[in-house]
Amino acid sequence: MNNALAGSIAALIICLMGVDGGRAQSATPPTPTTRILAVGTLNRGVDPAAARAILPTEVQETVKLYLDGKIDQWFSLQGRPGVVFILNVTDATAAR
Repeated sequence: MNNALAGSIAALIICLMGVDGGRAQSATPPTPTTRILAVGTLNRGVDPAAARAILPTEVQETVKLYLDGKIDQWFSLQGRPGVVFILNVTDATAAR
């Protein structure tokens, strides 16, 4: 029985020696960014009258960005003032 056990262990060692050294699975490549979701809201403490005063300029600039193709879609938030933009840019710096 000892000879059979020793032979089995020897066979196992020989088999394991033939196996390639530990190959790690390659990391999944990062998913490329194709668009950025931007949410704009008013900060606490902002005077609503001051925000309304610049609103016409903000709307004009938003339409220009849309016509230039930088904004794909825009939506308004429900229950609070704010907007959501889907931007056709690939990095956060360009989105700002």
